[in-house]
Amino acid sequence: MTARTNRNIAMNDTAQVSTMDLDQGFVRILATAALVAALVLFAGQARAATFGFQAVEGLFPTDAISLDVSQGAGGLATFTLSNSGTDSGSITAIYFDWGSLASLFSNPASIDDSLAGVDYTDNSGNWFAATPSNMPGAATLSNPFYADFGISPDKKGGVSGNGVGSGEYVSISWALGGTDYASLLAALGSGDVRVGLHVQSLSDGSSATGVSTSATPIPGAVWLLGSGLLGLVGLRSRIRR
Repeated sequence: MTARTNRNIAMNDTAQVSTMDLDQGFVRILATAALVAALVLFAGQARAATFGFQAVEGLFPTDAISLDVSQGAGGLATFTLSNSGTDSGSITAIYFDWGSLASLFSNPASIDDSLAGVDYTDNSGNWFAATPSNMPGAATLSNPFYADFGISPDKKGGVSGNGVGSGEYVSISWALGGTDYASLLAALGSGDVRVGLHVQSLSDGSSATGVSTSATPIPGAVWLLGSGLLGLVGLRSRIRR
């Protein structure tokens, strides 16, 4: 056997060992990334969820209004309604249809309308009851909406001016009581529990109503991790070639 042959064999053995090391390292990276992705997804589902809205009547600004439901300290669940649009009117009346959980919820623990220009409570912290008492268009849904609770902005100065306008939000916290956060999210996800909104002062002067959807988006961090995993797969293929 010549020296060149021995050298070629040694090089092949080294290449095989390097490939094995690469494969093992790649498997470890994938396993770690998968674990991180699972933890991020679990954390997102356990502590917060975001829901969109579908139109019930009128040109409801579905792309601008969202609902974040987060788990707070002391057994609270906080519903935060945000208006991110630039020409999406003002959220005025807010309605809760608790579905099969109606007996577990009565009045909210607190309402955070401290943002300037948002006013759903008086100086004593008492909220203003929704007008009308049920969401306009509620009966037109295939599964009719029944408001178990509703609030409206202060009428002084006009409800639209005191509602949730562009770049504003309002947060309503509820004591979970006889249920837990995971069960509440499941009820929202199935459409058993729904939030209805009346939006006024749209760009054309009209109003609209919308109801929360059952779909919960996957947290953006998971999509980012997924893209990273795909990138690692592509990198491994190039290295092996």
